[in-house]
Amino acid sequence: MRNLAIILIIVLAAIAISLLMRPAAPPPRAMPEPAAVAAPRPAAPAAGPAQPERRAATGVVADLHAAADYATGYTQLKAKKNTQKTIQAIQDQHNQELEQALK
Repeated sequence: MRNLAIILIIVLAAIAISLLMRPAAPPPRAMPEPAAVAAPRPAAPAAGPAQPERRAATGVVADLHAAADYATGYTQLKAKKNTQKTIQAIQDQHNQELEQALK
């Protein structure tokens, strides 16, 4: 329970830091620029992958993301999937070698 509380504090601190480091929005303009009015708007991007997009994080924010990933089990899941891929590749290679030897 204590670890969960510590992780929650870390995640909340990361959110606060990311909100504080966000650049301020420019003040609104009274009249839009002529080039901005005439330019066509680009089409909306196609639907991407189901996984959330991650911004490049450095320093403290990266450490907080790593801690959150570890706490939620994402790091362990990623390691397990990589291990399974490696084992499957070794098995496939071994099966190919056996098939070639039997021919």
